[in-house]
Amino acid sequence: MASKKQKQKQIPSLEANIRKYESFAVKAGAAGNENDVREAVKEKLKFQTQLSSIQSEIEKDTALEANLRKQLSVARDRIASSSAKADSLRVQQSSAKIRQALASNSLGSSSGNLSQLNDWEEKVNRDLALAEAKEELAGAGNTAESLSEKYQDTSDIDAEMAKYMNTSKTA
Repeated sequence: MASKKQKQKQIPSLEANIRKYESFAVKAGAAGNENDVREAVKEKLKFQTQLSSIQSEIEKDTALEANLRKQLSVARDRIASSSAKADSLRVQQSSAKIRQALASNSLGSSSGNLSQLNDWEEKVNRDLALAEAKEELAGAGNTAESLSEKYQDTSDIDAEMAKYMNTSKTA
């Protein structure tokens, strides 16, 4: 893409040179100077050849860019598919381990049939409690509790405070 852009920037300069030498050829022809017409036409043709070459390279670069973009898209699709498959396999593997452990426990002892499931439940409950504590510390707790604290009736506290405040003023 960078190569293509660089080549595209050369086109206006080449086109300007073609127009310039064409103008020289016209003026030299009007003056009847055959040698100057010949030299101007040679220069014009040289710039036209360069322009054609660059335009051809730009077309090739465009085709290559399209091909590379297509390959990139296919690669991204494969990566996404692989990632989804890996996630699915991790879940299946985790499930298989839990099922094996439960089956092993049921074969080994009748009292521990669900011990692993119970342990998992305890871990989930600990994680939830920790999350709630962190939310509370961060101020992202329950909205109802926040509003309740903010707008609770404090008239009893205010009345009691007023008694003490009046006592200190009279003393």
